[in-house]
Amino acid sequence: MSVLFFRIVLIAISLTGLYSCTSQKPTTVTERYTFQKETVGIPPWQSKWERKHQPEDPDWRWNMPWNHEGYSKDNIEHTDKGVKIWARNGKEGCLHSNFHFKYGIVTAKIRLPKEEGAWSSFWIIGESGLPEYDVVEYCGGEQYVNVTQHWGYNYDSSSYKKSTLHNKRRGVNPNDWNLYQVEITPYKTIYRINGKVVRKMKRGTSSGERLVLLTCGWGTYCGGKTPDAYMEVEWLTVEKY
Repeated sequence: MSVLFFRIVLIAISLTGLYSCTSQKPTTVTERYTFQKETVGIPPWQSKWERKHQPEDPDWRWNMPWNHEGYSKDNIEHTDKGVKIWARNGKEGCLHSNFHFKYGIVTAKIRLPKEEGAWSSFWIIGESGLPEYDVVEYCGGEQYVNVTQHWGYNYDSSSYKKSTLHNKRRGVNPNDWNLYQVEITPYKTIYRINGKVVRKMKRGTSSGERLVLLTCGWGTYCGGKTPDAYMEVEWLTVEKY
């Protein structure tokens, strides 16, 4: 357990039944994680993914996040409340899950940084790096959060990623504690903030394994400023189908 940054503290069986065209859900297992140890680097299954990669394949991500040299373990701070993921001293912070899953509901309780230029994200990627599910993505100082889904690359375009439009979601204070959630099924993806559905997608859901990431950093996406800032995460749950 010492090499894991998540520790399972609760396992509960819930909801039985067959997954059909009704509102019933399959047998699920809910795993609740707190942040006891961090790991920054290569997931144990990266090598498998890398062997399958083909250059300029529209179904493959060209820049896997763990290849980014700007992450530092020193930017993961454990607190009584959970974990702070920092961007500071020229380095960014990243946590990735030590588990992977195909379908289910992933929820995290998060407080996002207010500093202008800070770029924080709670996101999920498939085994090829795509699809990319941006459960919440936020630039400090903005009055809204972004909920975005990317399902492929267009290497003939300067924007590269194929993505949803109209991603801004208002009516939530990003600098307060909020519950951000995504539900991934074989047929659609549902995004929720504080229990309210904010987006449904039928495009871009794969049948492969997925990885959860929590990051705080900077970039031109958020204006290019580099303030010291942190994203707080109290807990994360995964209800696996």
